[in-house]
Amino acid sequence: MRYGYCVNMLAEDTYGVGYAWIPRLAGLGFDYVDLPMAQMMNMDNTDFQELVAAPLKASGLPCVCVNNLFPASIRLTGPEAVQSTALDYCRRAFERAAALGASRAVFGSSGARNVPLHWPHEQALLQLAELLTQLGGVAKEYGITLVIEPLNRGESNIITSIAEGLRLCKTAAHENVQMLVDFYHMSLSGEDASAVAAATGALRHVHLARPLGRGLPCPGDGEDYAGFFAALQSAGYDGELSIEAYAHACTAQDITNTLHYLRSLSS
Repeated sequence: MRYGYCVNMLAEDTYGVGYAWIPRLAGLGFDYVDLPMAQMMNMDNTDFQELVAAPLKASGLPCVCVNNLFPASIRLTGPEAVQSTALDYCRRAFERAAALGASRAVFGSSGARNVPLHWPHEQALLQLAELLTQLGGVAKEYGITLVIEPLNRGESNIITSIAEGLRLCKTAAHENVQMLVDFYHMSLSGEDASAVAAATGALRHVHLARPLGRGLPCPGDGEDYAGFFAALQSAGYDGELSIEAYAHACTAQDITNTLHYLRSLSS
């Protein structure tokens, strides 16, 4: 298994990208980074190249995945959703993602996909399925697979379980639309590790953080990480896992300790 970090969780720059951490994470022994798409789309081309693309290349770390695909300003459900707007945005986003070498894009984006008040839930699901079918075709042009991320019910009112994510995946019915599982969101939604089995064959990316405060996982913190890793193994998953934890108050050694701990669980 390869381990990365969602650098936006560590961001201190005005864009909220976290690019200063790219070389640091390389030095700590990580295998890759996740970079935030919506934040990078706020950059002009000069800043994107100088602050993200160039340091990434110099670090030697690949960007395997981009997260936070859509900004909340682009509505994906409800009466204000315009599919052509989302498709146009994603063409530009995927161009940048491909320039970084990313092969996956996370479809979480609660602010964009959450269902407006009084809008029928089934209609929203249909909107998302139709959009993902179209986006799968666009993503394929750039060598990218979209991974649907179930979010916890405190953040999202649609696609809040692995089962719901899989139903959307199957309805979209495109080879470039697959699944992500996230230990943090699963825990807050009351899903245990056994739910991962349903994603066998469709699982393409994993996120993990300690549910309490979305912090760094560590031994003895009361969470069943071993059970989660066993479930991933049973599902045949041995790909990439990104730590998506806030660690501003932690040291580089704390992050390294977490990396070593997770590696020990998958060895």
